[in-house]
Amino acid sequence: MVDVYIKSFNELINMPLVIPEYQRVYTWNKEKIDKMIADFKEFLDLITYDEQQYYMGSILLHEKNQTFNIIDGQQRITSLLLLAIVLQFKTENNYEKPIFYNNVQSKKRIKQNYDHIKNRYENNSKLVSKDIFKKLCFTVIVTEDVDNAFTFFDTQ
Repeated sequence: MVDVYIKSFNELINMPLVIPEYQRVYTWNKEKIDKMIADFKEFLDLITYDEQQYYMGSILLHEKNQTFNIIDGQQRITSLLLLAIVLQFKTENNYEKPIFYNNVQSKKRIKQNYDHIKNRYENNSKLVSKDIFKKLCFTVIVTEDVDNAFTFFDTQ
């Protein structure tokens, strides 16, 4: 069975998300982060009404034991969490979600991107606003069958 939802950033990150061991390393670089933030700025500068949303694509999750393994979307989720942490954006329940990776390469890239975001964007509201987090929305696809999750991932 596959369930599909539209979720806000708050709703998504307040789910018990897990990055499984088999997930590829975190590879986003400074350029990818800067591009995402530039897109956010352009969107915020151009929106014409408060309810307008910024669509971040689909996230594929495998539900297991009341947690959700991220099958597709961990690069975006990780990068957004780094930005949220630097900008001190608090979720609805005022909880900062930590990012856990065991892979040394991922940890190194996360540290590099965190430092980049902190140095470039932390005190520069002209470049990025934490208001963007209230605008983000995702299509979240959830399955309890891991084979279905990977079949869906392979066909996307």
